[in-house]
Amino acid sequence: MINKLLLMFFLKEFKQHVYKYLFLSGSILAIVISWEDNWSILWALLHGTLGWIYVFYAKDMWFLFSVAIAFVLLGLYKLYEAYGVLNKLTDSLENGLNK
Repeated sequence: MINKLLLMFFLKEFKQHVYKYLFLSGSILAIVISWEDNWSILWALLHGTLGWIYVFYAKDMWFLFSVAIAFVLLGLYKLYEAYGVLNKLTDSLENGLNK
């Protein structure tokens, strides 16, 4: 029972980190694109808050959209992989404790 709770906690933390880094990468990319276009810190900060929305709107970069989708899919795959590994680990621990 405790192992399942630890697994659920780990997966929740992992998902939060994946979402945070996806959001931050969009914001950083938006700031760089805005700076190259406008040479203004204020515009760069404003566009950085918009993140991926500004990137797709300003540059019409559907290639980046596909890269973002790839990052999301990679994150989901890693989450699924971590769930499988931890599930096997908790099962083996439970089997070892039951003996």
